Amino acid sequence: MTKNGAPRAKTRQSFSIKPLRFLWQFLAQYPRDLWMSFVGVVISALAILSLGYEVRSLVDSGIGKEVNPWPMLGLIVLSIILAASAYMRTYTTARLSDKIIAHLKEDLFAQSMRFTQQVYESNRLGDFLSRLAPDLENLRSFISGSGAVALRSIIQLLGGTLLLVSVSAPMTMYVFALIPLVILPIYFLGKKVRNLTKATRDQEGLVQGIIEEHLGSMVLVKAFKAQLAALE
Repeated sequence: MTKNGAPRAKTRQSFSIKPLRFLWQFLAQYPRDLWMSFVGVVISALAILSLGYEVRSLVDSGIGKEVNPWPMLGLIVLSIILAASAYMRTYTTARLSDKIIAHLKEDLFAQSMRFTQQVYESNRLGDFLSRLAPDLENLRSFISGSGAVALRSIIQLLGGTLLLVSVSAPMTMYVFALIPLVILPIYFLGKKVRNLTKATRDQEGLVQGIIEEHLGSMVLVKAFKAQLAALE
């Protein structure tokens, strides 16, 4: 939609960082929650990377004649750290997402009050509601779930790459050579799913708008029928 609420013309979808910039305006208003979430994600990623090293040490110590209790103790400590950091990350990101969604709802309501009468006459109220509610929930899921997991995966990728290079550089090259075979199907399937999702969202908005109109005018329809019955 444009600034006055009129629908935009359909354009070809392309990647843009504008949504991330828009989201950052809200994230920056809660630096404490944002910092705690980031720390929890980093600690979780480092703990997961360290688990592999401790498992290797445990296996190596089991092969030897002498029993070394330190690898097992390290696994226990890392498990505790991982659980605590995961709880910290989940709690802070959930709290952060709730604050941002509440802030966005206030801004959306204020923006809707500035729409012209023509906007409300040319668009169905149910269409507005069906688009806003799922989008806000998707944003909540991104902040509290997929966004944090994506950041943790990036940290694990960088850390895992350094560990793999330190063990065997040729093996690292073989692993990265297989990455395009995994990414390309995801890219093409994701593009198709995105188009289908957009079409589904448009249909849901249309259906929701029709239902809203029928239910909203039901009182008037009942009153009109009652008046006709009284005149007969």
